[in-house]
Formats: sequence, C-alpha cells, structure tokens
Amino acid sequence: ALEAFQLSLGRQQDLTLPLPLKGIVAKRGQEIFLDNQLGKCNLCHVNAGATANFGTGNLGNANFNTGVETLPDQPADLSGEKNPPDDGFGRPGDGTFNTPPLVEAADTGPFFHNNAIETIEGAVAFYDGESFNNSVSGKLLAQADPNGVGIKLDSTQIVAVAAFLRVLNALENIRQTLELLELTVKKGFAERAEDRDLLKRAVSEIEDSIKVLDGGGLHPEALAHLEKAKELAEKAGCSFFWRSSLTQQAIDALLKARVQLIEVS
Repeated sequence: ALEAFQLSLGRQQDLTLPLPLKGIVAKRGQEIFLDNQLGKCNLCHVNAGATANFGTGNLGNANFNTGVETLPDQPADLSGEKNPPDDGFGRPGDGTFNTPPLVEAADTGPFFHNNAIETIEGAVAFYDGESFNNSVSGKLLAQADPNGVGIKLDSTQIVAVAAFLRVLNALENIRQTLELLELTVKKGFAERAEDRDLLKRAVSEIEDSIKVLDGGGLHPEALAHLEKAKELAEKAGCSFFWRSSLTQQAIDALLKARVQLIEVS
C-alpha cells in the first residue's frame, strides 16, 4: 500500500529532452547537459532523471562514487566535531551513493547526502572540481573521453546548466500546480475542506517555482505571472462564492508564466 501511494505521487513519466526552452541561458545549459563530450550530465541522468546510460544500454538507477566525501572544508568538518565519513552502500560501505533525479533538484538544497553544497550552482560546479574528477566516477568518464578529460566546465557554463535545472524545476512546479488547480475547479463547492487543501498545496508549488527562478535571476516576466497566480490561489482558498472563478484566473496566470519559459504547441 505504501509503494502504491508513493508511485501515485509526482511525475508519472520521464521527460524527453531537449525541451523547446525560450531563455537563452537555460537553452545553452540544456545543450551542455546533453553534450556527452562536454557536460556529460545526461550519461548518469538520462533526460534529467535518475537512469544511467553510458552508451551500452540502460543501467537503471545506479550507485556511483562521485567523491563527495573528499570535498575539503565541508561545513560539518569545520565545526571541529568528530565527523566520520559516510561510506555509502554495502557492508562495509563502498563509497557509492544513489543517483537522484534532477527535474526538481533546484528547490531541494542543500545538496548531496551530506548537505555539503547549498546552491544548485554550487552543486553543478562540484563536477568541475578535483573531488569529482579524482573519484572513481570522474576517472571512469576521463577514460572514456578522447581527450582524457572527466568534466571541465567554465563558470559561465556552470551557471547555464544551473539555469537549465532551475527552469526545469519551475516547469515541473507549474505542471503540478495546474493539476491541483484543475482538480479544484472540477470539485466545485461541495468539498470545501479538500479544495482548501488542494489550493494550499498549489500555493506551495507556486512559491517553489518563484524561488528557483528568482534565485537565478531568470525570466522576470514569468515571475510576475507566478506572483499573480499565487495571489489568486491564496484568495481562492479564502473564498466560497468566488473560489472557482479565482482558481480559473490563477490557472490562466500560470499558463502565461509557462509560455515565457517554453514553446507551447
């Protein structure tokens, strides 16, 4: 029963990249993400998911040693308290950790199993550093690279990949919010308590979308529509007679926000 409940949540299928994004920085970030000679992100996160594929077939949701535990100056280490390393899966641990999906990564910081990195930009930059490139996984990528390079990105490329992940996150927030609001409209007046709960969850999703875009200085036009959608959804949660109308207006504002992020057919 728990498994069935968890499988019913969130996305029901993986994305298919590339997406027709509008923002030039996020669009470039997507190109880097999908470039197996540059960003190499898609090798372990196919379509920004948790599936690995190194060109030899689907490896599923695999575990990798990425060197996170060797990061210098981790906050927990700086505290002066004893901080034993987390050695991952196995008995004894093998230093590997499970690959997470990235579609909603931008609003789930701090990052990695030990919360070592605070921002999505910092998380992307990790893969350009020595800890990753000297790890088992980094060396594996270097061996497969014609130039013997693991991952080497410039600072602007790191920001671009992070911008792509921020926009991807916002698009998923919008998708989930629309699903919640459309369900509210269908329910009508009869189930007020459930409607209010759906609207509360919708507001939370909108807040996440605002946070991830604003944090990267992305798409101010979309942000304006998202702020309006949040305001309308909050009003709908406090209204009885105008709830359906306000909810529909919030849906319209979300659709306007989405159009700013991606080409919609």
